Amino acid sequence: MSRPRLLVVVTHPMTARILMRGQLRFLREAGFEVCVAAAGGAELDIVAEREGVAVAAVPFARQIRPLADLRALWVLAALVRRFRPAVVSAG
Repeated sequence: MSRPRLLVVVTHPMTARILMRGQLRFLREAGFEVCVAAAGGAELDIVAEREGVAVAAVPFARQIRPLADLRALWVLAALVRRFRPAVVSAG
């Protein structure tokens, strides 16, 4: 039986690195296949290594920028189609 897939979406990887410390590993050890989607960078790589989860860089911007937001939505939609999560947690 395959493990249920959980996609965790946060705009900044610092959220996953600091606020979700230990939670992602716990979810993985509880039987979920976990993927974290956030703006790319070194912090996202730290999350992947420390928590043992997959990560995906999505070009989220903190400001409202319609074209950049549309691009981020496009990348996120492609990730959802490819990863096919059973559960999505977005914050």
